[in-house]
Amino acid sequence: MNSSEYRQYYNLTQGLCNHCGRLVPAKVFFSAGKVYMDKLCNDCGPSRALIFSDASRYKGLTHFVTGGKPALHNNTSISKGCPDDCGLCPSHSQHTCLPIIEITDKCNLNCPICLAENASSWEMSIQAFQDIIDNLIRCEGTVDIINLSGGEPTMHSSFREIVRLAARPEFAAVSLSTNGLTLLTNESLPEFLAAQKVFVSLQFDGFSDHVYGVLRGKSLLEEKMLILEKLAEYKIQSSLVVTAAKGINDDQLGKITEYFLGNPLLCSMTIQPLSVVRELPESIAFDPMDRLTVPDIVNLVADGSMGVLEKDDILPLPCSHPACFHIGYLLDLGDGEFIPLNRLFPAEQYLDVVRDRSLFGLDANSLEAVQSLVYQLWSSAGMVPTTEKILNILRNLLREVSRDYSPQKAMQLGAGKIKSIFIHHFMDRYNFDLARANKCCEHYPKTDGRIWPCCVYNNLHRIR
Repeated sequence: MNSSEYRQYYNLTQGLCNHCGRLVPAKVFFSAGKVYMDKLCNDCGPSRALIFSDASRYKGLTHFVTGGKPALHNNTSISKGCPDDCGLCPSHSQHTCLPIIEITDKCNLNCPICLAENASSWEMSIQAFQDIIDNLIRCEGTVDIINLSGGEPTMHSSFREIVRLAARPEFAAVSLSTNGLTLLTNESLPEFLAAQKVFVSLQFDGFSDHVYGVLRGKSLLEEKMLILEKLAEYKIQSSLVVTAAKGINDDQLGKITEYFLGNPLLCSMTIQPLSVVRELPESIAFDPMDRLTVPDIVNLVADGSMGVLEKDDILPLPCSHPACFHIGYLLDLGDGEFIPLNRLFPAEQYLDVVRDRSLFGLDANSLEAVQSLVYQLWSSAGMVPTTEKILNILRNLLREVSRDYSPQKAMQLGAGKIKSIFIHHFMDRYNFDLARANKCCEHYPKTDGRIWPCCVYNNLHRIR
């Protein structure tokens, strides 16, 4: 960045020193259409990083800032201040929308970019897991979805027992974050996951062995395609989880989006710009001043969606800090046709549905919103293209969900008709912003009873 370029300062916050990773004073500012953060460390001096590649879009995030929903119970009190009181303490601005439970550090890969420490030395006891879900229920009452993670969670010696324990009425769904390799070696595992109605979140970074060699340490394309065939064979609702790295696989995001839209069993796609929490190998070039950020992914996904999505169909998620998550929901009209839900709902109504949740589920609030939408579409016939087709699909969905209603059934049916695209930028020491962390809704529940915002834990505790 040229030191003579005009800068517009936006706000003060706390970030992390690029060099030592300690919490330091920081300024967010705009320059040349992008958003940067300046940090000043008493020991290491000044440092700077790109945090958002579109200043105009960043300024517009204020329209999506909403008040959070407090947890029912806090496990820590206010003492030292944020972020040292995390657990969650009463000053945290948002409850837990997505708990990520790391049940083991065992793994059958050694990914150079992994956020976790996979020493293959530990797995969570059944009692500890039981304690964690009891704690979640005490703090949240009910949860849309809980995620089993690792390491590679399927390598836990009691994995199936853990899945069965997670099938609680308080949880609408269980998802599994996996590289998928055990689905090829454990013949009965796909059948078990299908029977338990587990959503599989499959690590999938592209369509070339070069990409997997760089990001995952070995060629995996053939295995990934076989895993997807296995998931389709057992009709397991699944999600693609893509780590996007500049100059490595950003040119494949369009093709991945096209594949996602064309596969009826893929109910969601999550794209995560590369976050760096430990030293990278020389094969992965990373520049904190020239990296992929959320707006870049929005543009690449929209451009690769075959005209289905406009850039404005992928909106900030008000449940979290709006710079953390962007999301697009697509109603499946059949025959390869989709319509983004935000084009059907009035903006305020659309945002209210996802204000305090990370998923557009069909809980009581979402059902009421969809029923209202059906009435609005009926009363304004002709205002929206293919209105009659949309009405029929929504009526049928409402009818099916309402028959012997349960949150679990609603989640399964909703995922079958509404595709979700998530863009989530985990923070690292370069773009960490304490104000964002305070609104985090994606949390790690731990065996000591604390529930950590993901980016606080990853940057300030995981590797300390």
